[in-house]
Amino acid sequence: MAENTRSSDTAVPNPNNKSNAKAVCIFCSSKNGGIQAAALIPGCYITNKANLCHTHLANCVHFKEAYTNKEVEEILSQPVPEDKRKLNETNIEDDTPPPKYRKYSTSTISNTASQSTLTKWCGRPMSSKDTPTFETLMVKMCVSNGLSFSFVENEETLAVFNFIAPGLKLPSRKKLGGKLLLKISENLQENIIKIAQSDENGLTATFDGWTNTSSERSRTEDVIRHIEMLMDDAQNKKKVNIKAFVSNSAGEYAAAR
Repeated sequence: MAENTRSSDTAVPNPNNKSNAKAVCIFCSSKNGGIQAAALIPGCYITNKANLCHTHLANCVHFKEAYTNKEVEEILSQPVPEDKRKLNETNIEDDTPPPKYRKYSTSTISNTASQSTLTKWCGRPMSSKDTPTFETLMVKMCVSNGLSFSFVENEETLAVFNFIAPGLKLPSRKKLGGKLLLKISENLQENIIKIAQSDENGLTATFDGWTNTSSERSRTEDVIRHIEMLMDDAQNKKKVNIKAFVSNSAGEYAAAR
């Protein structure tokens, strides 16, 4: 990830170009079901170059919704590494002797303005617009790490967050496991359908196999009919082209990927 876009993008592997990862906009991902989903949606990711990340931010509606106009202007005014390298190369090629500056004592106020970086905004007070995004990230963190929602009420957890951002209020266990989880699940399903609909080659659905095939063999025909109904429903109502269903080897299939 480029140096001064660390707070706005997350690098993920690019299967089409292993030498250059994708930079997924965290502001777009918060509105499109997370990093993995956004990495598949054109317009939510760019090549992992600082100047391209900067250009994306300048045109990102979700980024501008997260900050005030003044903050947006200040963030976008920060130089990117590519610009710094070009400036250094220009200075090296220029044979003009460097200008001499008058030295000031430590008690003298310097008139040279210092450039801040994007990372300075990590510790800013969280606005009401940031709260839904923060709560969504908390739910995803608990789910992806297999943590119970009571994790947010643990004293050690509270100590860590209080150290990082004093005064930050974590959502309650009931809120995380209630309406927040339901909303995120609905958004995830919608994004899965969108991604599936955009796959022109069709999909393969994988499921866990039967634990006792001998006792359930008589139900095979019923299962086949049910699968056919699911495939027809996906094709006709959801516009999702499912080519095949795989069962009994879902675990091995997932491991092979």
